[in-house]
Amino acid sequence: MPTPLRPLVLNYPPTSLELFAVDDDGAVKVASKSDNGAWNPPVAVSPAGAAQPGAPLAGAFHPPGGALEVFYVARGSAHVLWKAPHVGDAWQGPHPIGGDLPAPDGAHAVAVHYPHGGTMEVFVVGDDGGVHGLWKAPHVGDTWQRPFRLADAGNLAPPGGHVAAVHYPPGETLEVFVACHDGRIRGLWKAPHVQHAWQAPFVLVDADVTTPGASLAVVHYPPDEKLELFFVDHSGVLTVLWKHANEAWQGALHLSHEGFAPAGAPVTACYYPAAKQLEVHVVGTDGRVWVAWKGDDVPWKAPHPLTEANILRPGTPITSTSYPVNDQLEAFVGDETWFARVLWKHHNGMWAPCATPLGPRSGATFAPAAQTRRVAQLTGTDDFIRARVRGVDLGANTSHRGRHFVFFGDVPRLPGDDGPPHDADAVVRVAAFSPNISLEVIRSGEHFAPFTIQKRDGTTVVPRTDQTPTGAFSDDAFAYVFFLVHDQPGAGWPDPVIYLTRHADPSAGEPYEEVFRWADPKVLQVAPKVVDNASVPGLPSTSGRGVVMLGGGKIDGDFNAGDAVHLAWMPLRRGVKPRVEEIHYHRGDAGWSAPGDHASATPLWHLPGGYTSLSLTFVGGANRWLALYSRATAFGHTNRPQGAVVARSAPTPAGPWSDEIPVFDPCREGAFGAYMHWPNLDDLDEHDPSKLTGGTGHAYGAFVLEPLTQWNREDGTVTLHYLMSTFRPYQVHHMTSRFRLT
Repeated sequence: MPTPLRPLVLNYPPTSLELFAVDDDGAVKVASKSDNGAWNPPVAVSPAGAAQPGAPLAGAFHPPGGALEVFYVARGSAHVLWKAPHVGDAWQGPHPIGGDLPAPDGAHAVAVHYPHGGTMEVFVVGDDGGVHGLWKAPHVGDTWQRPFRLADAGNLAPPGGHVAAVHYPPGETLEVFVACHDGRIRGLWKAPHVQHAWQAPFVLVDADVTTPGASLAVVHYPPDEKLELFFVDHSGVLTVLWKHANEAWQGALHLSHEGFAPAGAPVTACYYPAAKQLEVHVVGTDGRVWVAWKGDDVPWKAPHPLTEANILRPGTPITSTSYPVNDQLEAFVGDETWFARVLWKHHNGMWAPCATPLGPRSGATFAPAAQTRRVAQLTGTDDFIRARVRGVDLGANTSHRGRHFVFFGDVPRLPGDDGPPHDADAVVRVAAFSPNISLEVIRSGEHFAPFTIQKRDGTTVVPRTDQTPTGAFSDDAFAYVFFLVHDQPGAGWPDPVIYLTRHADPSAGEPYEEVFRWADPKVLQVAPKVVDNASVPGLPSTSGRGVVMLGGGKIDGDFNAGDAVHLAWMPLRRGVKPRVEEIHYHRGDAGWSAPGDHASATPLWHLPGGYTSLSLTFVGGANRWLALYSRATAFGHTNRPQGAVVARSAPTPAGPWSDEIPVFDPCREGAFGAYMHWPNLDDLDEHDPSKLTGGTGHAYGAFVLEPLTQWNREDGTVTLHYLMSTFRPYQVHHMTSRFRLT
């Protein structure tokens, strides 16, 4: 897999933002946007082979000439590319500057405009371990001067290692920093009061704090006139040192826990004027982009993630900038597949949900795990609204006696509405699958007929908030529905149970008969599949019919032990109600349990914490079982709104089950802002007939539509059709994904 490119972002006044990297072909390329419009894909501004692929770049805007300048080190010289209005903003170069530079090819460099004298200055750690500088200024005709070693100090840091530099207005200083051979961070500086002579290196903190050549980020924070320097220390802790005015350096202040990021990992820091905040970003050991920040009179906040885990390589190169147009803050990361990715926020609102690709790189091809598209939004239509179903989620479904039925989740009751109680559950019939799915709401008069359970004692209950159908199947003369219910006075999470219910005709809009009550925390979400027992190897019976069930629930039934998927099976006999006492549980290598012995059930795989539904099907042409569920949630400490809908496959229900296949990835599919709501990105929730607003959209309630799913023998892929809920808007969508089973 290619190494992530190293992005460099530069503002080009008045309104352009430009992102540079050296592509796999060795060409310096730029992606750009103006007036906060769409990003233009990367184009070459140098010949191929100009620099080492993935080499670091330096750059800055130079006001005296109105030029945007980009630098790299190759073939014994620093090289510059530049553009300015007086050349029609056409890129010039690359040109070698300043003569021979004793530094390794691909060395890290940094460029700074220093207002005193209007100089443009470039710094790099040379072969001798000293910091070497090049400069130009109007008073020398903007001619680049020969490289020189700052303060004549050598053997400071690894040749070509990271170097940071900043103009610090309170002291009128230009300051340069390196992580040295001994793990200490040293600085060099010049200022008018010392006649711009570079001063000898000094130690910021007298301790071995980080790896030699580590990434450093230094930024001036105007609200309290501090200069702050960030790095990841030996223990993987994001750390800051600082000074006020020309006082002594302070620190180190730890902003994260140990092991947070790789020691010396790339880090970027940026002052965000719109909010008077200082923000620092790093890609942690978990592959997430993280941000820590402080505000004017607000102390440092602990890092929080901006992405899902494992989307990036730990310690991926990262850079950031404040973009004045629309008061945006933007962070850019390298990537193994793309030229770069961008995350952003505006007006100090919520960060956009996805690290969005900014075009391809020449040495990699993006191959998604699945080809996925949204076919249609199925709910929220006029027919649903007339039946008082303004919004709904989930969609367990089954075919029964030639018709297909969908069992939806909570339907909110709006103020002024009559009809069923708030968060009752709706049932619909599929009127047609082709050319598009059309649905008919099962009604009781003018309103939808709420799913109702008639209990064995003759009483009826209408399940309401957080009490939903989990799975459905058909056998003999009945349609069966598993339903999660809180059936004890005042009960709720964490004490729900499962009811198996049935009705001969779901079109009737009548109560469903209780078949049995299943009180086992291992199986809070039941995904059933009816089978001929003889056709499925390894079941407890080799004759007749039965139901294979995946149960999403708690490990060992302990609500503090985490979530997992368990396997169960029960027999079906014509004319006889299924019995909970006849359910067998799979125990891993120990095989199946005795009937009713749920205590010994062994997880097939673990689940991320938080709610998820399960769906199960068998792909006949592939002779593979397929399970579908979501990794997303937007509630509590398990908050993962960017999580994907994933599939696993196996030759038998007992496994071995494959790794997760990302079937629907909202970032990959561009769902946020299009049909999934994200705060500050869109107003989709405000136009939703459910009138439910706020929060973040996320993908859940993925239920397979078996009549439409097909095996593609020619290329060994499955075309999976399924229902998917988005929470905001509070509606259900028809999705299809084509992917290879593993």
